[in-house]
Amino acid sequence: MYKLALMCAVVGLAVAAASECIDGCHIITKLNFSAHGITRNMLPDLALSYRKCDERNAAPCKDGKVCMVFKPTLTADATVDVKGITVTGRMEAAKEAYMCRPVPDKLDDEWCGNVFECGLKSTLAKHSEFTLSNVHVNCSEEPKVFNGAHPLGIFYGAFLLAILHLLF
Repeated sequence: MYKLALMCAVVGLAVAAASECIDGCHIITKLNFSAHGITRNMLPDLALSYRKCDERNAAPCKDGKVCMVFKPTLTADATVDVKGITVTGRMEAAKEAYMCRPVPDKLDDEWCGNVFECGLKSTLAKHSEFTLSNVHVNCSEEPKVFNGAHPLGIFYGAFLLAILHLLF
């Protein structure tokens, strides 16, 4: 009986500690537009799917790869038409991109810049009238290994430990 209880506890903790990745998830973490001394946070205006990864798609990385999180930033001149008046200002954006990659890894600046710039322009084109120019993408922040445990794994481990505590 004790062996079974110990085995359940070990399995629960192993599941809780499993690193899972939402490979290919790209979320926007900052989106500010500044014009005439006023800065507007536009992040709440974006659909939730642009601001949060769908955790149901989480899975362990394969083939010796690990989950890496990249955090590029973007600044650009931005123009928008508001009720027939053209407003020019500055756009600042930040993003997190989760990918299963070999370690150590760093994205090529050109690739990172193209993907982030095109992705942001596409998002803005779908949801606003902004036009970007003089775009500068910074992909120089070192990527980090993402060690996120799946919430259900943590719940399972805690549940098993609570049962063991009650039984013994």
